[in-house]
Amino acid sequence: MPVFGAWAVEDVVTLVVHASRDQLWAALADFADYYRRARYHEALKNVTLDDVYLGRRKAVLPRRTAFEIWPLVARRENHRKLARTEQDERAGSTRTAP
Repeated sequence: MPVFGAWAVEDVVTLVVHASRDQLWAALADFADYYRRARYHEALKNVTLDDVYLGRRKAVLPRRTAFEIWPLVARRENHRKLARTEQDERAGSTRTAP
């Protein structure tokens, strides 16, 4: 499947030169497939149309929330470790040598 990114169907039709009608129809079919299966829709809480249609939305959202929370927890823990290290370094530099 081609990567469309932020393309709209108008871009597929007008910005890409197609040599034949069959190529145009194939490009439109690829875009429709991407739109249905791979594109997240903000109005649907960032799930795909297939997720909603096939009833996977309730299974996808909690799993995605867990994946969104994990980096935040890891980042917070790394920040705390860094802060402790910097604090230990500052405390070590203010000590006087015996």
